[in-house]
Amino acid sequence: MIRHLFNRAREVIKTGGVKAYVLHLKRCLYLKPLLDESWFMLNYFLHPSHKVVVKVQGSKMRLNLADKGINRDLFLSRCREPECTRLYREELAEGMKVADIGANIGYYVLMETRVVGSSGKIYAVEPSPDNFRQLRANVELNRPATPIEFHNLAIANKKAKMRFQLSGTSNNHRLAPLDGTEDVGTVDNIEVDTISLDELLGDNEVDYIRMDPEGGEWFIFQGMSNILRRPGPLKMFLELHPKLIKEFGGDIEQLLKLLADCGFRLKYLVVWEPDSHYLIPYIKGRCPVEKTIKYDRPLKELLEDEDARRELICESGHRFMAGYKVFLEKSC
Repeated sequence: MIRHLFNRAREVIKTGGVKAYVLHLKRCLYLKPLLDESWFMLNYFLHPSHKVVVKVQGSKMRLNLADKGINRDLFLSRCREPECTRLYREELAEGMKVADIGANIGYYVLMETRVVGSSGKIYAVEPSPDNFRQLRANVELNRPATPIEFHNLAIANKKAKMRFQLSGTSNNHRLAPLDGTEDVGTVDNIEVDTISLDELLGDNEVDYIRMDPEGGEWFIFQGMSNILRRPGPLKMFLELHPKLIKEFGGDIEQLLKLLADCGFRLKYLVVWEPDSHYLIPYIKGRCPVEKTIKYDRPLKELLEDEDARRELICESGHRFMAGYKVFLEKSC
């Protein structure tokens, strides 16, 4: 634990300086206040299996309290990424066909089933074996009417086998970058099967794509040109990680230009706001940690706008490290 904290401190100071580390400490104090930690640990020891079932956003979820990542967050707050959750739900519609890339333990998949209904369809893709089992279990717990295809593999640019880094927190697993970079939180490496999204979906229709592959988006977009160029409307909710994309040999500007050339509009940009954390948090409840910027303009136009471009092509600072979320849409 001490070694992990020391390595994390060194990484943050090296990339962002002392100020970035101070903000990191504030985030830790905000995200792990004493009362939350006490309640979490009490339930951890009261349940020998460390498994609990709770209601999250209208669906039942079996959570693993041994995980200090998304499972912990959902147990304590019953919500993940509140701004993105709100926007994502608003952009979904009955009958949609959704590809959920990096479905994790099913938080967004269960939300999708409640909106798209029996006339829709979901392609749930998750490479981590443990997350995949939990994803299946959470879906079976709710027995939704929506048809769901489960795929225990990773989406990349081709069919292959790749090294996959398992993190100490279940929402931070990722494909191993080609440059050999290993995240400070990596606890193990496994081999996973990969496939391109074009090959996985084939001629099947898709209306909405959600992905959070921790930098692997660079590979994914290389293998979905057919889907991107296909005529007809398409929505996407992406979490983009400029720093991680760079580790995969990519470039955030090139990726955004690709999407701009395909005719996408940027509807919303959701950014993590470290300065909104308080050193002494509320005893109950959360202050906003996400900020939504509504653009609703063609991405190509925004990349030519100096202020908007600065927001999107971040080259350093907290946003470069933590990434941001975008809601994109094309109509034809």
